[in-house]
Amino acid sequence: MNKNFFNHTIKYLTLFIVSFLTIPFTAFGSHHFETVLSQKYPHFDTVDAYVFQSQRDGYTTFIMNVNPGANVDVNPFASNGLYNLHIANNKDMKEGMTLVLKFDGEHFNLEKIEEPNASHGSRGAVIAKGHINKTLTTKNGIKIWAGLAKDPFMGNAAGLGQFKSLLFYEQRFDASAFDNAEDFFAPRMVGSIVIEIPNSMLGEMVYYFISTSLNEDNHFHQVNRMANVLVTHMLFGPNESDSLAHVSERPDTDAKRKYAISGNVLRAVTLAGTQKKNPVAYADKIATMFIPDLMSYKVGTEASYSVEGLNGRTLADDAMDTVLSLWLGKVMTDRANENATRRQEVFPYVIPVKSSTGSK
Repeated sequence: MNKNFFNHTIKYLTLFIVSFLTIPFTAFGSHHFETVLSQKYPHFDTVDAYVFQSQRDGYTTFIMNVNPGANVDVNPFASNGLYNLHIANNKDMKEGMTLVLKFDGEHFNLEKIEEPNASHGSRGAVIAKGHINKTLTTKNGIKIWAGLAKDPFMGNAAGLGQFKSLLFYEQRFDASAFDNAEDFFAPRMVGSIVIEIPNSMLGEMVYYFISTSLNEDNHFHQVNRMANVLVTHMLFGPNESDSLAHVSERPDTDAKRKYAISGNVLRAVTLAGTQKKNPVAYADKIATMFIPDLMSYKVGTEASYSVEGLNGRTLADDAMDTVLSLWLGKVMTDRANENATRRQEVFPYVIPVKSSTGSK
């Protein structure tokens, strides 16, 4: 065996195993623990974003999931920072709003800023005051719930780790890496923020991302941000510098990293033997789909996060299969495809978990 390959493989697998052993309930998949701050303050680590048509006619639901190490013994949210839902009416992020949640123990304030790309640490007008694990409806019809919930994300983390190791360091496409068919996320929990907004407050399209910021030494730092899943863990490949820059900055800077996704997709489809007719055009197409990293949704339509198109995202969408397929240029599955017991059809759509906090 080539010595360099052996060293690379051992290094990759060691990091993979350590991530599981040293961080409680670390989730290798959607979007977790890329930065030092997110490792140090997991309450502010972003996990997933969703946007879809509500069960109530004329409303749209936005979900922000955080804290992949959440458990029943500790409040899933922290009080020394902010949780931000950025909702724009256009792709250039010039019009829209940022909804900010500031927690104080089991209580929170919901604030609104009249710009969609508000900088980390920005505060807005308080439009509601609530308590975790209790549904609140404001005078203008916004409904909000925040609390501990089952993680609805589906993903074969161990299989993905093995698959990536073979692809990146052995230059070998081997779908049998997913034969274990284990969903790492099935027993996991997250801190979930669910906000249902009247469509009258939104544009015809919304462009959505989430971010978290931490107040450390009287200065706010962005901990993480995301919209689409697996951008850093899959589409950037093993490029740590671009992944770190991606989560540390904002969508308006993403264009300078578009080449990194295009190059990694080109390499992936080449090794997979797909898209032989024009692999470069395909790679550029995928990069354009994910850059800037915003979740786009046509308000009032049926959301779907699939290889046929990215229009919002529902809790039932198998996002890992979707991104895996787009990355490799062929329909793929990680064989972790069922989350029916971790979601529901009515508000708050996630499945709340009874905890020792927030039950008053």
